[in-house]
Formats: sequence, structure tokens, C-alpha cells
Amino acid sequence: VLLALRAYTPAGQSPPGAHLKAAEDALAQADDAYLHSAAESLYRHWDLGIPEIAKGVPTGGDPHTWFNAEDGSKMVIIRPEPGDEEIPHPFAINSTPVSFDRYKAMVPVAGGIKGGKGPFSPVRGLNLFHAMLYCNALSEAEGLEPCYSPSPDGFGFWEPKPGYLDKTGYRVPTRAEMTLASRGTHIECAVPAEVIDLIDNYEWTRRNSDNQFHPAGALRPNEFGLFDSLSNYSEWLF
Repeated sequence: VLLALRAYTPAGQSPPGAHLKAAEDALAQADDAYLHSAAESLYRHWDLGIPEIAKGVPTGGDPHTWFNAEDGSKMVIIRPEPGDEEIPHPFAINSTPVSFDRYKAMVPVAGGIKGGKGPFSPVRGLNLFHAMLYCNALSEAEGLEPCYSPSPDGFGFWEPKPGYLDKTGYRVPTRAEMTLASRGTHIECAVPAEVIDLIDNYEWTRRNSDNQFHPAGALRPNEFGLFDSLSNYSEWLF
């Protein structure tokens, strides 16, 4: 229902009071990441920014499927199906691509790393080493065990620590994790032709992107509560 409210108010215009109240309530109380992200989507659509009530932890109770990292990123908790051999335990993943502002707040920005204007502009120009630096910095800021360390060959490369998938710190997602997260569902199925046209509501394509990058989270989230999981920017996997 929240996502349907986007159709009632043009982008950038103030919404009716009842619509704003519905979004405020979801941001303040939603334990479910999808519902919380739907409310975030409305705030971005209305160009209102994200209020402070959305920048903490769920207030409605437990269990919840999202939390905020030290840098303000919203992390979505995804629980794989029982018996999934590729993803043996739950994992948390950023609901949007990492923004340039959040990256440079955690890691010194090197040459080639850049981002657009605004708080939702994703960072660009990263290599895998830069991604590992950011993950380690975020882990250390929260007192978690970092997942990466300099490789012993002395050439400046970094590598995962032994057993890094079981450590508590932040890391780059695996291919299996990103596949599940970007699909937005545990169900694997073919997509009917009539549904493909709806993808422009959720992802940037040739039809709606004007061949440009866009601020993260401007479209609708998938059912896990993730934005831009199939488009807009490439993701590093390991």
C-alpha cells in the first residue's frame, strides 16, 4: 500500500497529510525491512530526506530484519532457506549501494574514487581493495573482527582472513548471497513477459535511466527491502 502512494503525488511535491503520516509511522515502527524501505522510498520520492526516526534500530519489537551500521547504512538481514549449502547462515547486506559521503567518512579517498552530489550518490571507481578497506574500517568502528588483512606476499594486496565468512565483521558478499539478495525472493522462477515491463519501477534500465547513474534508492525496493540490487552500479563480490 505504501508503494502505491507514489502514484498519487508527483515526484518532488508535498504529499497529503494522511500519506505522510503513514510513511512516518512505518519509519518509526516497522521491524520488517521491506515495509521500512517502502516508507524510505516515499520520502525520497517526495524529496523530503530521511528523518532521524529512520536512522536507528527498529522500535516495534523483535525479531526485526534490518538495523543501522555505524556509518548510517541500513543493513537488511536475509535468512536463507533451511538446508541451503551455499548460504549456511543468515547475513546482512546494505539496502543501497554505499554512498560516496559514507565511504569517504570511513576511508581516505584515493585517486579515481568519486561520487555525484547529494547524500544518496553512490561511490564510484572502487576496486576490490577499496571495498575491503571500507569493510574493515566499518568493522573496526563497531568493535567487530575485521574480515581482511594484508597478504603476506608484500605486494600491497589484501586477502580474506581464514574463516572470514564466520567472522562478525563486514565483508564483500559472496556470489550466492548477492544472487539471493538481488532476486528479492527465495523462489526461483521464470519471469512472465507481461511482468518485465514492471522492472522500470524497481531498476534502472535503458528505457528509464537516460544512460546515466542515479541516486541510490530513488526507485522501489525489492521484497527483501533492497534498492538498486540489479542495476545502476556494479557490485563487488568475493
